[in-house]
Amino acid sequence: MPHIDLYQIYGLDRRQPSETLAAQLTAQLNSTDPQDSLTRSRIDTARAILSDPQRRARYDAQLGDPAAPTLDEASLATIAGRPVPTGPRTGLAGVFAETKARILAAVVGVLALILVVAVTAVACSGSDGGSSTATDGAQKSSSQQRSSAQSSNGECELQPSTGAVLTRWRGSRPTNLIKIHKQVPLPAEIGDRLAAGPGDGLIYESTTYIRQYQDKTISVAIFDDDVTTMAFYRTDGTLVQTRKFAKDETLPPTFDLSEEPFTGYARVQADGVTLPSEAAGKEPQQQYALTVRPDAFDRDVVWVLLRGGKDLYIGTVYRKLTDGDC
Repeated sequence: MPHIDLYQIYGLDRRQPSETLAAQLTAQLNSTDPQDSLTRSRIDTARAILSDPQRRARYDAQLGDPAAPTLDEASLATIAGRPVPTGPRTGLAGVFAETKARILAAVVGVLALILVVAVTAVACSGSDGGSSTATDGAQKSSSQQRSSAQSSNGECELQPSTGAVLTRWRGSRPTNLIKIHKQVPLPAEIGDRLAAGPGDGLIYESTTYIRQYQDKTISVAIFDDDVTTMAFYRTDGTLVQTRKFAKDETLPPTFDLSEEPFTGYARVQADGVTLPSEAAGKEPQQQYALTVRPDAFDRDVVWVLLRGGKDLYIGTVYRKLTDGDC
């Protein structure tokens, strides 16, 4: 039985870096019918393998070895650290499951209707003053939320972490910026290597510096030929542990729905923190980021590593169409 060739199946160029393949697979995933769980699961498995240099190297080695065990779906799932993709149930089991789901949905619908009628009756029996107070409170809360999303000059609008992609500097000034408000010192064995730069032969691709996991923690990694050094952090920036992985050890599986990172110049503003001078570009607020990764769980958090820096930075994305700070 031949190996499953992910490059051929998904029309990928094996010469491309992992971050490019990950982006292409993400695009295919986004264009796949949400109801097609089997296809989506297979694309997720392919992305988990080809976006990770360690997993990809393991997969490529087995793919190129005719004598190696067959790369079937179970093998791919093992490499990816994911469950084996399965299709929807068919036959009588599927029919019974569908019927059960429809009955349950009908019961829930009836209960919801009863609840709506009861709530409406209670609301109508209440005083006008109470209704007015509730309305005023809701309006005040909404106003406070809008106010908190604006800076003091009224020009900066809070954006979700996924808006970090619009901070990337591509010729003209980006519409969004990352306002960095916290810096966390990295362990010396990682921070010193990052500050030394890629000339020290330390990494495959810069977007793999920062990774995120199912338990919401993130890691900063340095890849050497024989060992990978990783520092793990909680979402508040607290260091959990620093650990070394031998070349033949499997790295912890990353969260398969984590947001795509990028590397390159970004629009960055320092808010009470010190940015490394080596990261500064030619334009104001132009900083070279080794990695910008939106947090997959907290929409207000973006993780950043800057060129020449020994710290992990935490920031928030704002929309700022004009020059100046937020």
